[in-house]
Amino acid sequence: MLLSDEFVERSWAHTLGQRRSGVLLCTCGEQIAGIFLAGFHGRKNSKRVSYRYDFILKNASAQVPSREEKRKAKVREEYLKATVRIHVPTIIADSLKAEIGDTNLILVDVRQPNEQIVSMLPGALTPYEFSQKFKTGFPKTKHVVTYCTLGFRSGEYAAQLQSSDLPVQNLEGGILAWTHAGGVLERDSAGVRVNTKKVHVYDSNMQKWIALDYEAIW
Repeated sequence: MLLSDEFVERSWAHTLGQRRSGVLLCTCGEQIAGIFLAGFHGRKNSKRVSYRYDFILKNASAQVPSREEKRKAKVREEYLKATVRIHVPTIIADSLKAEIGDTNLILVDVRQPNEQIVSMLPGALTPYEFSQKFKTGFPKTKHVVTYCTLGFRSGEYAAQLQSSDLPVQNLEGGILAWTHAGGVLERDSAGVRVNTKKVHVYDSNMQKWIALDYEAIW
């Protein structure tokens, strides 16, 4: 099969997966490679052909999301579905990561004890600890960020705090999004907080959403 110059020049301008002149362009870089290699075979201007082929293959491969990107996108998708009826201020994981260590930041982990024992964000309080620590009043200089596995439970808790006029944000995507930001997690080891890569994911489906370099526990 010998592809024309016109096909070579214009092929990338058409959406991958659409048909043109009876040829189906695939989203898989390897399949595109096979098509163009067959078409380029025997051409005299090998340098020009090689340049065109490399450009097309590079851009075709760039359109295919990585496993990590797919997982991160899934967390975002499920978070938006779960919190569609929850209307509270939010914060993304990357922004929260930059705030870790700020003494005015109060993190509240609203998950259950069996989830918290696996890991928590650094310095996070349970709802009970939060209520006890600030039962006499909440300092005006501080602000709260709530989180859970995905963001639904913490969104509901944030709404309660908001109704009490506390400055609060809900972590979008919860601890799952935190893993995609490369955030630090800690667990208790004989009274000492140590770093860990383990995360309780609430149910087995969520193990497919966590960042690849973290370990899902459920």
